[in-house]
Amino acid sequence: MKNLANEIFVRTKQPDDTRRRNYVIDYAIKIPQSFEVKIDNRTGDINVESINDSITANLVTGQTTLNSINASTVAKVTTGNIISKQALPENGTINMTVTTGNIELNIPADISGKFSARVTTGNVRMDSTLTLESAIETANTLTGTLEGGAGQVTLAVTTGDIRINRL
Repeated sequence: MKNLANEIFVRTKQPDDTRRRNYVIDYAIKIPQSFEVKIDNRTGDINVESINDSITANLVTGQTTLNSINASTVAKVTTGNIISKQALPENGTINMTVTTGNIELNIPADISGKFSARVTTGNVRMDSTLTLESAIETANTLTGTLEGGAGQVTLAVTTGDIRINRL
């Protein structure tokens, strides 16, 4: 772990020869809510809570969980899920992509943004208590505008489902 003036850098390097041992490494890092978060992880879960600056989370295998977020977010998972409870700052963006797995986005009713959700194989479902203006729905997509469209919400899954729920 390095503390570089205004950033924290953590890197784990496993031995080349594990001698049939399994390694489990968990990090719990507390930072101020106003910090920008960037995480790259190969295998395991990512959990981020109570952040008000931008978040970028890239994960190969596992689950990304974002809780109590009020920030622009980019989250990508190759195999696994994204579960997020978040608001969107004015003119902010939420961009979530999963190759194989699901996205569950829990948002307040007053979130404002242009909205697009797309699956290649799977379903897109939005809570009926959320209002999507100018909605266009096909078998694999749902697009429209949430509360005036000041920001942008883009969700994409290749194989799996997208669920959008009201907080």
